[in-house]
Amino acid sequence: MNDISELTITALRFGFLLLLWVLIFSIVSTMRRDFQIGRKAVTGAPTAREVRKHPELAASPPPAIQHARNLVVTEGPLKGTTVPLAASPILLGRAQGSHPGPRRRLRLRPPRALVPAGQPLVH
Repeated sequence: MNDISELTITALRFGFLLLLWVLIFSIVSTMRRDFQIGRKAVTGAPTAREVRKHPELAASPPPAIQHARNLVVTEGPLKGTTVPLAASPILLGRAQGSHPGPRRRLRLRPPRALVPAGQPLVH
């Protein structure tokens, strides 16, 4: 019986070792794939050397960033209102007075007597 249990333990050890190696190889392959994302073969983007040799491969400059000009209210009592925006930054969120109020504190009651006053605890 000891031979079977030793054989089982040895098989479990080799199985666990194999599982660890599979995990290690999957982690390494995932990391290799992540590091290859920036390469030309994966993205298809021309390298700097190719752009110097063939200027027509250069990407067009990105379009200029357009900033919002109007704010349109879509819900609530002001629905449909359009507000022009200035160049200053805008903070969207709750107003100072819109919070639900201070948190309610728990009122702790004094412990109730399990035995009426004047009676002994043990009979």
